[in-house]
Amino acid sequence: MSSEPVCFNSLERTQSRSPTPSQTVNNTNNIPAFQQLDNYDWDGDQAFQRGLSILMAKVDNSPKEATDLILEAKIFFLRRLKGISIDFNEYKQWKDQLPVHSGLQLIDQYPSAVSIPPTKSDDNNTECSVASKVVAQSELSPISDVPYSSNFTQIMEMILSGTPIPGIKTIPDTVLGDEAASESKISRRKKPWEKQEN
Repeated sequence: MSSEPVCFNSLERTQSRSPTPSQTVNNTNNIPAFQQLDNYDWDGDQAFQRGLSILMAKVDNSPKEATDLILEAKIFFLRRLKGISIDFNEYKQWKDQLPVHSGLQLIDQYPSAVSIPPTKSDDNNTECSVASKVVAQSELSPISDVPYSSNFTQIMEMILSGTPIPGIKTIPDTVLGDEAASESKISRRKKPWEKQEN
């Protein structure tokens, strides 16, 4: 990998960015290339970051256009770096078909939560529906199923029974009154403007 910034000026926008809704990504041969694009360390690649900062400084776009421009820059850079050619529209369609929270494993871990009927929340709000499934799963499983260490259970038993816990200092509930406080014997230090010249 070279340390010089990549020139993104030759980045062409010849591809149409608006795919038809009926199109789907049927070419599974491109999926490894799409995954390489997703998994590449874009933040760690200094040459890409320098080139991207130069490109973004010259362009003043809306956030959606800026996101598309960054994606085009990544595709261009990956093609120059590794010779992998990726179609912008196919990648966007593939990305749209992925689950919103592909890294979130909660549904896989709690399959019984999937059969819970949806709440009255917006069906398009995936975060809300995933959260309601997780909450519903936690309501289904009793808390006692969670394994705790023996030390934790011993401490809980000591707290519940009122037994003093070793190593914990007992602090009395009493508050010292005014009579216990002593009066200050040191005179107040004079401020610079209060000092008198002798």
